[in-house]
Amino acid sequence: MAFNYWLLFTGAFWNDSEFKEIIIKSIIAYVFYIGFDKNIANHCDFLDYYDLLRKSRFSEIVLNKLDKIDFADVGLSGIKSIIDEEYSSLVLSKLEIEKKK
Repeated sequence: MAFNYWLLFTGAFWNDSEFKEIIIKSIIAYVFYIGFDKNIANHCDFLDYYDLLRKSRFSEIVLNKLDKIDFADVGLSGIKSIIDEEYSSLVLSKLEIEKKK
């Protein structure tokens, strides 16, 4: 519920480029947090996980894809879909490889 109010509140600042970047990153963080498999934290070292995210350029790739869409058209489910797709291909697939070693 609070996130919906956040979206309503931030709509007034959408045309300001600095605020828009903050809004987009907060949406990504929220969607990622809601969908994050907490069991991953039990199976890998945080620094290794962070390094994997950084090396895969996950954030950069997701931000670039989201920069090209209209948020009003895709909604949160579309944003979640983009994040899930990139996370699965860039991060989860590599975590599975690391588990098998």
